[in-house]
Amino acid sequence: MRRGAFPARTASVRRAPRVRPEAPARGAVVRAAFLCAGLGFGLAAGVVATALFLAKPVAAQEEEDLTAGLKVMRAAYDRARARLDELDFAGAIRELGTIIEPRRAAKAADLAAEELTMLCASYDMRARAYFNLGNTKTAEADFASLLRLNPSYPIDRQTLSPKVVDLFDRVRGRVAGTLLLQVDPPQARVSVDGEPVDPSQRDHASLLAGTRQLRIEAEGYDPYLETLTVAAGMEI
Repeated sequence: MRRGAFPARTASVRRAPRVRPEAPARGAVVRAAFLCAGLGFGLAAGVVATALFLAKPVAAQEEEDLTAGLKVMRAAYDRARARLDELDFAGAIRELGTIIEPRRAAKAADLAAEELTMLCASYDMRARAYFNLGNTKTAEADFASLLRLNPSYPIDRQTLSPKVVDLFDRVRGRVAGTLLLQVDPPQARVSVDGEPVDPSQRDHASLLAGTRQLRIEAEGYDPYLETLTVAAGMEI
């Protein structure tokens, strides 16, 4: 060893012992995976359930609303008829207004069958009430609204005053024409603008004035189509 030289010293670095992470037990891994999968399934199921909950009531709610609306209509109509029987024409008009006014802009295609029938009957009754109060113009307007919903509406010609029937016929002559139709074979299906024509009315069917699409169909026959031009008060 050379004099004056110190022996080399080996540097020693003490390292903290490396701690290896303990591997989780297999059961824990499985439980964790199952928990995650269950959580994902739960979220998905929750979304599906929510979607079903939101979608399910639509048709049912519409049906429920219609049923409730018809119940209200019937009650108002019965009250109006009772008032008319008591010659309380103003009271009948008020009751019928609760049926007519919310549906004033409605078209026949927008209404359920019973709703359309009751609305037409309400227009009929209110027109008669106005007529009895001497308000002929408003009676005419109600008859016109009725006939736009159902041009073939069968007014009661047996029990009503001939003056009321005459007014109704005059209004119909201003808004509708008449289709005289003979169909062969008799069981053929007849429709105008997509609406079926009652077999009992085919030989004298009232149609709103304007352009109409006639369609006749029967098994074993080609469909018959024709565009009709209907003039108010005229027969075709």
